[in-house]
Formats: sequence, C-alpha cells, structure tokens
Amino acid sequence: MVRSFWKGPYVDPSLLNTLNRLKKTKTIYTQSRNSTILYSFIDRSFFVYNGKTYYKVVVNKDHVGMKFGQFSYSKKRCVYRLKKKSKKK
Repeated sequence: MVRSFWKGPYVDPSLLNTLNRLKKTKTIYTQSRNSTILYSFIDRSFFVYNGKTYYKVVVNKDHVGMKFGQFSYSKKRCVYRLKKKSKKK
C-alpha cells in the first residue's frame, strides 16, 4: 500500500538523529528497512539489517525515493543442483 502524499516519506526518527550527530565518513547501522532514502543520505554508507546479517549500502542519487529494504535481501535464492550421472559398468 502506498503512503499518503500529504504525510511525506517515512524515515525513522532515530535514523535522522544519528545522521545529524555523526560525521560524513562514519557508517550508520540501522534496522529500519522501511525508511525511505532521502537526498541528505547521498554519499553515505549504511549497514542495513536483514534479520541475520548487516548488508552495506552506499547511497547514490539513483537510490533516492527507494526503501532500505530493497537493498538488503532477507530471503535466500533457491538454487537446484543437477544430479550427477552414475557411470554404468
């Protein structure tokens, strides 16, 4: 479901507080996958938690308007292996 336009984009308040407090070179750890990426996040690196590990996300201008959850995958890709053919003697 889409958020109402008059409300604006959702960004976790604790994420904004740490953004203002830290220098530009520091990385920010966050668990807020539903936060929208803003213009003030450009050229910063974030570690986004997917439930098991943190994924590094370096934000550029193409990422603005997307969510952090789109860059830290929480589900593994299913890969099927082919069975080895047995040698007949």
